[in-house]
Amino acid sequence: MASVPVGQERHLLSVIKRLSFCCTLGEVTEVVCHAARELTGADGVTFILREGDNVYYAEENAIEPLLKGRRFPAANCVSGWTMLNREPAVIEDVYKDPRVPIEAYKPTFVKSMAMIPVRAEDPTAAIGAYWATHHRATKEELDNLQMLADATALALRNIELLSDLQAALDREHQARVEAEAANRAKDDWLSVISHEMRTPLTPIHGWLQLLLEKRLDPSKTEEALRVIDRNLMAHTRLVEDLLDVSRMLSGKFEVKQTIVDMRECVTNAVGIHEWTARQKSVSVNLSLSDHPYRVIGDSDRICQIVYNLVHNALKFTPAGGKIDISLTSDGTQAKLSVSDNGVGISPHMLPQLFRRFQQADSSSTRSAGGLGLGLWIVQQLVEKHAGTVTVSSPGEGKGAVFTVRLPLVTKPVSDAPSAAI
Repeated sequence: MASVPVGQERHLLSVIKRLSFCCTLGEVTEVVCHAARELTGADGVTFILREGDNVYYAEENAIEPLLKGRRFPAANCVSGWTMLNREPAVIEDVYKDPRVPIEAYKPTFVKSMAMIPVRAEDPTAAIGAYWATHHRATKEELDNLQMLADATALALRNIELLSDLQAALDREHQARVEAEAANRAKDDWLSVISHEMRTPLTPIHGWLQLLLEKRLDPSKTEEALRVIDRNLMAHTRLVEDLLDVSRMLSGKFEVKQTIVDMRECVTNAVGIHEWTARQKSVSVNLSLSDHPYRVIGDSDRICQIVYNLVHNALKFTPAGGKIDISLTSDGTQAKLSVSDNGVGISPHMLPQLFRRFQQADSSSTRSAGGLGLGLWIVQQLVEKHAGTVTVSSPGEGKGAVFTVRLPLVTKPVSDAPSAAI
């Protein structure tokens, strides 16, 4: 420390101690401005921050307002000059020094000033002292300002470290929260998949036992076989959905290109679900025109799109409800619409509906089954066929409408490609 009177040395030590306890930039600038006035006897002090090519007058302590809150190009003001040149500026008459932006100081009391950079090796701030009379800063005043600037540099570094530490703690906390949420989601999903895989096997096992033990009335045999067949199909669909997801995520999912008449996929999907619809007393209304709706794609996968949408509508439509399925065209696109008057979708769930493993109710006791894969698979398949899928719903209890658009074949069928994608 430079040689200073005992009283001022104690004052500096006190200021340095106070700066060491500062936790925010605002606390530092307030302490510095107050201390700089006391150590120099200046009529005003400013604390200036470097902001790229500009400087910002962040704080001040003065007999009259100075420049707080204003910004200037670093190349056009004294504080900027100090930081750019990494050296102090001592100006006895502000109106005679070309480094001073005169128009900025005309409304102020300033006649003289001294500017000291903070962190001389790479200045990020500066401390300015101002006098209302012509005054050339003494060596003692400059030494005091320099020691204050050095202490300020340490205080600012401490704040940066505190900020970095807090940011690291926040990131760690967020990562922990996300990991815990992921684990909960995984546990929930494992519970759901275990439930869903067992669900179709239970009636299969029950009916097979009755058939094997010949305890079933012959008139019930057809019903038993139908239940077994339906649940085997459900179990197969679960396994196929999981395999499809695995292939899609690993990039091993193939979509062949052939000419597909979407009418066949629609009529097949409705036929597959006819018995279930009758059992639930759900009416399925189909609107198809006579002319074909030819698209380029994988026949099995396009039919899977239709199947999943009809299956989804049937699953969420209560007994006595209805499902409307239509296939239309605007000349360039085939438009498949599957609407129902079922449970509907709340507004906050709409954006999440096509997420993988996402359902409005993911508990193992939810009323509707499934793994939350069907609609995600629909979206992936539609996009692989250069199409779009959207959903709309007026809200819970008011049904939903799913709409798929796929490009129609616009050139002769013989010219259409048939190679795998």
